[in-house]
Amino acid sequence: MLHEAFLFFSFTSILSVFYSKVFFSVGAAIEVQKDEHPSKEKIDDLHQTYLKELEKLFEAHKTKYGVPKDKHLHFIE
Repeated sequence: MLHEAFLFFSFTSILSVFYSKVFFSVGAAIEVQKDEHPSKEKIDDLHQTYLKELEKLFEAHKTKYGVPKDKHLHFIE
């Protein structure tokens, strides 16, 4: 019991040290066809679609959350 309490205390202490506001927006669904064995090309295409939609969502809502208009989302590959 003491060990579990210590872990809980440590976990809450870490959370309180690194506390920051988190905002999120939900975009439109991306249609995906079920495929038990997708090719690498299909996975890459879907990934690119996801990144494009994520960028559109960021651009559409960034000013609501205090991000300046001249800031853009960049992905690192």
